[in-house]
Amino acid sequence: MGSEVERIRSKLEKLEEALIEGRISEATYKELKEKYERRLRELELSAAVQPPAAPAAAPAARPTAPKRLPPGVQERLTPAALALLFEPELYGPTGIHKDPKRKTYLRQVAQLALMTSATLLSMEANGHATLHVGQVGRIMKRKTVVVTKKSPFAYSEYGYLARKVYEAPMGSQVYVFEMLVDPEFKRKPWLPDDYASKIADKTLKMDLTPQTYDFLFYWEERELKRSLLDRVVRVPKKMRVMNVRLENAEFYRDQVRELKSVLERGFRGRPGFFRVVYLDCLEAIAKMS
Repeated sequence: MGSEVERIRSKLEKLEEALIEGRISEATYKELKEKYERRLRELELSAAVQPPAAPAAAPAARPTAPKRLPPGVQERLTPAALALLFEPELYGPTGIHKDPKRKTYLRQVAQLALMTSATLLSMEANGHATLHVGQVGRIMKRKTVVVTKKSPFAYSEYGYLARKVYEAPMGSQVYVFEMLVDPEFKRKPWLPDDYASKIADKTLKMDLTPQTYDFLFYWEERELKRSLLDRVVRVPKKMRVMNVRLENAEFYRDQVRELKSVLERGFRGRPGFFRVVYLDCLEAIAKMS
């Protein structure tokens, strides 16, 4: 049974990669995800029952949200936290599946670009900022997203990724790549996905209370299949993987529907906008290395 559980978890991970790379549609992703998660819950349930019981009835297609939140758990999440929590469901509006360069997108950097886009477009939708694509660089010019602050807002509304805009005077402009630079991590050359993971993890820890973090996520160790080269360069035998507590995430289903509508309106008429945000993420990483 253990090997089957691992196979299903591996399929779920590959499924997300297939969606991001555009190899499957969002509808196919949802159908297969529900199928794999249903089988995973059946296996976990059967393992927990002693003595072995009759097969459990198939659960609903989507986990049931808790009726009440435990003490200390937030009722509302920032756009960035929602984007990470429901990541695979939110790539559709970005247009990444139609991007001819989609195979060059790095997994964790694309995730950070989605979190950043959710923050930017939510600020715009609520009238706190305006966005436009400008240019930076004296000789080698490149596109960047420019944020103009229009009205004050509470830090908790948009969280860590919006801190530079929160601190900026009214009417001033902030480049998106500046929002992603964090002096805390300016210590070594970074692989892009490693830095993006650090910023995503810090965003969660800054935007969520400890109770909310534990309510939504849990960590587990997984054995790695190492090649001879992996052993020579001392790749660790195990890695820690963060997982979402799906049934608890459902409490925020209405909020993610609102966010998806914001993304759909924000990306409409802006072809290539997500690509510019993605490149801003890479520019921030280059400045930190």
